[in-house]
Amino acid sequence: MAGAFRRKWEIIYEMAKKYCEDQDALELEESINEFLLDGIASTLGSHGAKKFGIQKMGDMMSLTIQDISMRGGWALKSFNTFFDYWVGSYAASERTGKILAGWTTRSDNGYHGGHPPSMNDIETMKDSVPFFVQSLFGHHLHVSEEMQLFFCANLLRHWPQFRRVVESEPRGAFVGNNFTKHPFVHQVEIARAAAHISPSDFEKWVEEINKGFIQNNINCIPLKV
Repeated sequence: MAGAFRRKWEIIYEMAKKYCEDQDALELEESINEFLLDGIASTLGSHGAKKFGIQKMGDMMSLTIQDISMRGGWALKSFNTFFDYWVGSYAASERTGKILAGWTTRSDNGYHGGHPPSMNDIETMKDSVPFFVQSLFGHHLHVSEEMQLFFCANLLRHWPQFRRVVESEPRGAFVGNNFTKHPFVHQVEIARAAAHISPSDFEKWVEEINKGFIQNNINCIPLKV
């Protein structure tokens, strides 16, 4: 599609060049190329979500071209020589990831905040944590223990919001005591029972996870949040 659009403007350029002096033709060519680069390349294509991310990173002037290129190199693939000499790094990935997630408080070499929730913040029935994680995610043999803990911590951090979403099901099938009839919630309940965690202790886990997350990120939360 972009190629067809460029061809259209090439035809317009050829027609206009017949009525212009050489210098004017060069200026016309520069204008067309600038329009194609700034106007067309940023709007055409099927990767709208990725382009939105690149646009958001581009709006943050503190990000370097290396950071943006690493995160969205497909959109800058014409910089062939640049990619021959530079390879994406973990630090660059972390910086761009934080920007896309909304953590925009600057530090000396990147951005503060964005520390994930951790199961280490649990104090209530702490010894039951491994049994709960194993029961809920242990059958996923290809998922590392570290990632299983990460998934559980995020599940607990967002549990109140998740419950509100489930209970807002249009038919009202999971409201109140029927909440545990939701297939995923039912699996969580099985894991909770296997780890001998009472409903009240589970709620304490949710509170402790959220408290730890806030404490680790409170100084870094952007003002717009």
